[in-house]
Amino acid sequence: MQTTKQLLDRAKKAQGIESDYKLAQHLGVVQSAVTHWRSGRSSPDDVIAAQLAEMAGQDPLAVIAELHAARAKTPDAKQLWLRMAMQLRHAVAAVMMACGVAMILLAPSPNGAQAATTQSAPGGMCIM
Repeated sequence: MQTTKQLLDRAKKAQGIESDYKLAQHLGVVQSAVTHWRSGRSSPDDVIAAQLAEMAGQDPLAVIAELHAARAKTPDAKQLWLRMAMQLRHAVAAVMMACGVAMILLAPSPNGAQAATTQSAPGGMCIM
């Protein structure tokens, strides 16, 4: 499970942002907001969490669920959010795999272009 602090660090690293001040500017919030998120005094709202996730190259919905799990008040609520995060991550992985398979299946065959420019001669020889 990812914490807000880890998300902030991953977003900064992925975007080449070196300070919380610059991160705050990028997000359109005051620096004290980022400081409060980092220390655990408050949490980013879901819109900001989604922006941070996208900056970090992560699935925003799964990240939001993880952050809700981290601040859940009861074990049942925490487990609910963690199950949601896991299901969302699996769904994204399945979609990505399906897209990869589709790209492979729909890609033109490199031999197809060559086959169109060659002719078979008697005896099985190819003439170009």
